Amino acid sequence: LADMAFAKSLSVDLADRHSSFNWSGGTPGTPASLVENTASADTARWAIKYQPMDSLLLRASWSQGFRTPSISDLYFGNSSNYPAAKDPCAGGYGGLQPGAPLPPGCGSQHKNQPNAQIMAIGGGNPNLTPEKAVSKTLGFVWNPGFLPGFDFSADYYKISLYNEIGAIGAQNILNGCYFQTQPGYCKFITVNSGIITKIMNTNVNNGQLDTAGIDVSTHYKLPSTSVGDFKLGLDWTFLREYQFTSADKSVTNELGLTTSFGGFPRQKATIALNWNYGDWSANWDIKYVHSLYEQGCSNTSIALGECSDLGPVKVVKGKNTYPDSKNHLGNWFTHNVQVAYHVESWNTDFSFGIRNLFDKAPPAAPNSAFANTYLPALYPIVPGRFFYGRVSVKF
Repeated sequence: LADMAFAKSLSVDLADRHSSFNWSGGTPGTPASLVENTASADTARWAIKYQPMDSLLLRASWSQGFRTPSISDLYFGNSSNYPAAKDPCAGGYGGLQPGAPLPPGCGSQHKNQPNAQIMAIGGGNPNLTPEKAVSKTLGFVWNPGFLPGFDFSADYYKISLYNEIGAIGAQNILNGCYFQTQPGYCKFITVNSGIITKIMNTNVNNGQLDTAGIDVSTHYKLPSTSVGDFKLGLDWTFLREYQFTSADKSVTNELGLTTSFGGFPRQKATIALNWNYGDWSANWDIKYVHSLYEQGCSNTSIALGECSDLGPVKVVKGKNTYPDSKNHLGNWFTHNVQVAYHVESWNTDFSFGIRNLFDKAPPAAPNSAFANTYLPALYPIVPGRFFYGRVSVKF
C-alpha cells in the first residue's frame, strides 16, 4: 500500500506452514525400538513495515519456530565420562558438610562417595520431542534528510525457546533429585550399596530459554574528499535477559556470567572506519566485550591468586573454603586493521592486515574447562598480535 493519506508506504507479510515428521523411538540407553514417534506443527509469521515519512521506517514481527530432533540428538551413541560431581547425601568427596542436615531427597540415608568423579552416560535419546520457539521484534530505521549519508536503527528482540534439547548435567541432576526432590531427576541416578555408580545424562527436553535485548546500529558516510571517501559505523548489542528455566521450574540467570566455553556479556560492540580511494581501500575496527563474572573459583585458581573476589571464608575440615567466590573478567577492546589494493585487469584483490594491533590479551578464565584459557566464543582462539596477507581472485 503506497501514497496513502497516513503513510508513504505500508507492507504486511503473512505466512503459515504446516510441518509433519516421524521417526523410530525407544528407551534411552537401549537400541531404538520400532515404535513410531510423530510430530507436527503449524508455524505462523507476520511482519509489518510502516513508513510514515521518507526519513522514518517502523517495523515489527512475530514468528513461531519448530525444530525436530536431529539424527545426532536422537541416535548419537552412548558413551561414558567421569565429570567432577558431589553427591549431596555423602561426605568425603561428596557435598555433605560435617554436622550439616541431609537434604530432603536423601530419605534420611547417608551415602558414600569414594571418588571426586562419578560416571555419567551421555548420548542421544530417541524419545525426544521437538523444540518450539516464539520470536518478537520491534524497531525503526531513521535516515534524516538534513544529514545525508547518515542512518540510525534500533531493534528490540525477545526470543523464547521451549523444550530445549540438551543434556542436563551430572551435578544438576544430583541437585534436582536430592535438594529439590524431583522424581524426574532421580530416575537418572543409579545407586548400589550406598554409592552412586551411574548418572544417565543423555539428551532430554530440559526446559525453556528466554533471551531479550536491543540491537543498535548507526552509520555515516562523510562527504567525499580529495583523499578518498570515509564511512563510520557502530553496531552495539545490549543483552537484557538470558535466562534458563529447567523442567522443574528452577531458574538460572546467566546474564553477565561465563560458561565453560563462552559467556553472555551485557554488551558487545564494533566500531568501524572504512576508507576508499580508487583501487585502494582500508578499514580499522574496534571490538568491545563487556565485563563478565566467572562464578565459583577452583581451588587451583584461588591458590595461584587468580580469583578476584574470594567472598566470605568457610572452614571445612580445618581448611579455608570460599563457596561464594567469583572471578571478574574485565572489559576488553581489540583493534584490527586491513589495507587492500584491487587490480581490475586481473580481477584480483591484494590485502594485508593485523588483528589485535596493540597485542591486547583477553582476560583469562582460570576456572574454565581448561585452566587459564580464554573463552573462544568471545575472544580470539589464538591470542596476541596476528599478521596476515591474502590474495583473492574472482573468475
